[in-house]
Amino acid sequence: YALATCGVSAATSSSRPPRASDATKGGPNQRGSAGDLMLPSAVQPGRFGLYESAVRRQEQIFGVPAPEPTDLGRNGFPRLAAAFPEWMMGNPPGWITDLVTSGLITRNDAIRIAGNGVVEQTVLYALPTLPTFPVALALLAAERVAVAA
Repeated sequence: YALATCGVSAATSSSRPPRASDATKGGPNQRGSAGDLMLPSAVQPGRFGLYESAVRRQEQIFGVPAPEPTDLGRNGFPRLAAAFPEWMMGNPPGWITDLVTSGLITRNDAIRIAGNGVVEQTVLYALPTLPTFPVALALLAAERVAVAA
């Protein structure tokens, strides 16, 4: 949603998040002439296509350069690199992908885990705005004191 609201994509309305189908040949399950899955936003000139400026802003916010968005699959065609969604979610490099390198999980598992994760920066921003958060913190602090005693 943040990409659409920061005016990056002319292809989408600012009232909705960008969709894969907004990109050229980029809809889900759309295939190229050779039957390969297309990753147009990742392989356009400038590495990130329509989202280049948003990625650069996010690099500044995270303080970490974006990894390559794609790597080559077994068939030699570009596919989503597991490190990219890991970075997009604000995780430090290797937080999830080191598990792939060590053989504990697969690349697909890493992408799924990153996609199902919580963006820590968002939680840290949102929690204090909840009216019950100070009460919950006080209860947790009291519980820790009771446990420690």
